Amino acid sequence: EALRKGEFYASQGPEFTSITLEGDILKAEFSPCENAVFIRKNTGVRYWGRPGEEGKTPLTYMELDISQFRGQNYYVRCCIQDAQGRFAWSNPIYL
Repeated sequence: EALRKGEFYASQGPEFTSITLEGDILKAEFSPCENAVFIRKNTGVRYWGRPGEEGKTPLTYMELDISQFRGQNYYVRCCIQDAQGRFAWSNPIYL
């Protein structure tokens, strides 16, 4: 059923716990990662883990205001990378 609805993602290890669109804010929550990016068309909005006492503080959340992309036939994909270099990426989210 999830495959038919497109409600799945691909992963080499990291996990998305939720991806939601609330008004014009696209939000993604996920297992602790070092890098996260919203990819749209040929560009991206990247989030990096912040420096902490022992390297980077893991990311578990990111959000993007999509209001500027509405009506432009864009899609956005969420992509995350954990400390072991493994990726997970969402299906396209069409705007």
